[in-house]
Amino acid sequence: MRRAFIAGVALILAEVLNSAVYSEDLERLLRTEAWTSWQRYKERCKNLQGRARFVFQDLTRSPPETMSDERMEFRQLGECAYVRNDELGPTSRTTRLMGINEAYFFLIERVRNTGAWRLHDIQHRDRMPRALDIINPLMTIEAMFRARTWNLNFLGIRDKTLLDEEVVLKSVQWVDTEQGKGVRVEFSYEKELPRFKIRREGWVILQPDRYWLILRGEAGGIHAEEGTPSEWHAIVERTDVEYAQLSDGFPVLRRGKAIYEYPGKREIYVSLAEFEFWESPKPSPEEFRLPYYGLPEPAGLRKPRPWWLYISLMGLALVVIGLSLAAYLRWRRSRRAYLDAATHLN
Repeated sequence: MRRAFIAGVALILAEVLNSAVYSEDLERLLRTEAWTSWQRYKERCKNLQGRARFVFQDLTRSPPETMSDERMEFRQLGECAYVRNDELGPTSRTTRLMGINEAYFFLIERVRNTGAWRLHDIQHRDRMPRALDIINPLMTIEAMFRARTWNLNFLGIRDKTLLDEEVVLKSVQWVDTEQGKGVRVEFSYEKELPRFKIRREGWVILQPDRYWLILRGEAGGIHAEEGTPSEWHAIVERTDVEYAQLSDGFPVLRRGKAIYEYPGKREIYVSLAEFEFWESPKPSPEEFRLPYYGLPEPAGLRKPRPWWLYISLMGLALVVIGLSLAAYLRWRRSRRAYLDAATHLN
């Protein structure tokens, strides 16, 4: 009996040690493969066309209150893209379309499907301020995939991945999921700003055979602002992602669900998303220009001067300033010599 007990304990210890070693190997595999896989996934997504619906609800109320209901369609072709948003209200329906082509960016809007499009903004593509990147359709489409499939946005950690140095990995282990083998990663994250503090601890399950994409996760922590009781900002966030497959097996988003719970405020919200994607047919180039929507092509958009021209002008200005300064110094030296000579003669 004692011999059997000792053998059992030894077996358990060996299993624990093997698990710990394997965890280190798995973390090394995560850090080696995940980033490359995410970049390959992002490149493939540039060929996708699609539509989505986003619903945000307050679960604290009974029945749940829908706070926003938005439909989105997007098309992309090389460096051209547009994103169309339909905001559904109780009495009206507003449609906004942001498009970008090789020449310009434009924002148009109409109320109800029968209304005419109105031009709200137009910018030369190469003159778009960096601040407008958030409405650049190409950036918007990329962010939609990034935020839901490998970033930690839906766990309260904006624009960070598990591989960022601010995110501390606590354990990396194999787990069984309904989709097959997954990798469960436990992590912590902390960031302090002058008037703001974020703390998060949680876990995510990744799918290594599907580009290391997120399957589900949960995180808890606080958002603390200076002068505000931190318990009011305690938060628990959960996310679940469901994938479909294209004809060649490429995984694409099908559904997404994120729950935000604020224990101190006794508030619970849910974000629901449904997606549909395809690679063909592709849009025509005309869909990314204003005449397709009954508006004239822009006239008088000033082309930006090439960057080297600005550098040349700056260089020329420095040369002129330098020559002028040298001439002034020579004049001062000659005048001083003249005055010294005149004083000496007197």
